[in-house]
Amino acid sequence: MRKNRSKLLVCGMTVFMLSANGMNVMAADIGQFFDAEYYAEQYPDVVEICGTDRDALYEHYMTYGIKEGRNGSEILNVELYRDRYPDLEEVFGDDWEAYVEHYLTSGVEEGRDGCGEFDAVTYADRYEDLKQAYGYDLEKLYEHYKLIGQAEGREAESFTAYLNRVEEEARITEKLEGEFEELLEAYVAEYDKYVNTFKPSWERLYHSEAYQKFMAYMKDFWDKVAAGEISQEDARNITEKLQEAFAKYTIE
Repeated sequence: MRKNRSKLLVCGMTVFMLSANGMNVMAADIGQFFDAEYYAEQYPDVVEICGTDRDALYEHYMTYGIKEGRNGSEILNVELYRDRYPDLEEVFGDDWEAYVEHYLTSGVEEGRDGCGEFDAVTYADRYEDLKQAYGYDLEKLYEHYKLIGQAEGREAESFTAYLNRVEEEARITEKLEGEFEELLEAYVAEYDKYVNTFKPSWERLYHSEAYQKFMAYMKDFWDKVAAGEISQEDARNITEKLQEAFAKYTIE
């Protein structure tokens, strides 16, 4: 039978109470680790409703987000945390708030992987000087990382988060490559019709649907490369495919 857990009730913008089970520390931890900028970046649908005001975003997280399995900061990916630990899923089921509570009050001390972009246990285990100084103190480890660790180039991403990121990047790359090849094939076919005429009408080509769609794709692709969302290796692969596709039209 599921253990009694505190339930957070939001009143107004940031005022809330906890049910009487001595878990006031959890409320303080949530407020301390909530990252409004991260939340806004991860959930643009929330920004459309609440804007970027920290109090409004925090209220949304406490009222709705935490119960919907949204992540309030980079220290915990609640969906991955649930998948990573079947023993917790067996107890908590779909109660997303319970996973957050467990991680903040027990998970770190138990040496559990928070599966986030910053993972306290991973950070401590990776750097013996930090582990000796802070143990698995989430607050102190995270503070060190934000103030010093990042600048020193220290890594804090959990292995679970790393694997998930690699898989997601591979999925996106596969999807992008599929779209690229389809659009490139249509564009080359359209290009071929014009280049083989006696007096090519390039203006007609530039206004063709195949050309417009391909160029829109490429603009978005290079924007993503510039933003670091697509690797330089993928960019080189796309460039090579472009060169191969138009090699036969190159004049020696």
